[in-house]
Amino acid sequence: MTRVDAGGDDGAVGRARGCPGVRALTAAALACLLFAGVGLGAAVGPAAAGDNVAVFSVEPETAAAEPGDTFSVRVGLESHGAYGDAEVAAVDLWLDYPASHLAVERVEPGDWFAEASADAADSPDYAETVRNAESGVVSVDQSLRNPREQATTGVAHFATVTFRVRDEADPATARIDASRSEVRLTSQYPQPVADAYADVNVSGGGPDADPAYVEEPAFESFGGEEEESRTTSATTMTGGGDSTGAAESGSESGVSAPGFGPVVALLALLAAALLDRR
Repeated sequence: MTRVDAGGDDGAVGRARGCPGVRALTAAALACLLFAGVGLGAAVGPAAAGDNVAVFSVEPETAAAEPGDTFSVRVGLESHGAYGDAEVAAVDLWLDYPASHLAVERVEPGDWFAEASADAADSPDYAETVRNAESGVVSVDQSLRNPREQATTGVAHFATVTFRVRDEADPATARIDASRSEVRLTSQYPQPVADAYADVNVSGGGPDADPAYVEEPAFESFGGEEEESRTTSATTMTGGGDSTGAAESGSESGVSAPGFGPVVALLALLAAALLDRR
């Protein structure tokens, strides 16, 4: 009696395990897991591209000046790219400053793409645009025309900007902020930029004089029409620094999603193990 009942229970369990409905339900659940894994991998892609941070340096970090004085800040850039061998294809330096206290006198762009890495070409082909806005933004944009061959990473000087303290400026601590700058990679993703700024103590310092941070400043060419667009090649470029070349290169380089392969493999093993149970 006992043996028959136990055998009957085992047979029921065996039939339940081998039931096509249960197996179909298991397969459907595993399919959902696989789709969820694929979605997770797609979401990880853009995030992985920006896990490394680009760092602008503004030196000196603190300065003192009087109304009518001029002073210069030297801006450097350090970028080591991102996952998938993504390198720097374009840089848009934005320096926000309080127009009530400071004015831009002169901008001297550096040659970052040639100096950042010893492996970079001696004369990289890039477009350069220098602009200024009365609302308190000065911009230096450099964009490689052939990022597939000339994109690089490293640390180098990017630009030197000379400011003048306005004659009517009241005592204040005027901030020059590079945090809205942008570094674009060959992977098509922008690289996050760390906060970077310098404080200028006007007439010994005083209340904070922060930039206006205008979202869409009315940029004008700086230094006359000849400096509106400069490039190391014979091709002329205008506007805010087109990065078509960088976008095209991104379609080939792409950005890998670390850890996605092992996740798929684990799900596949789990599927095999569950479906093998009878």
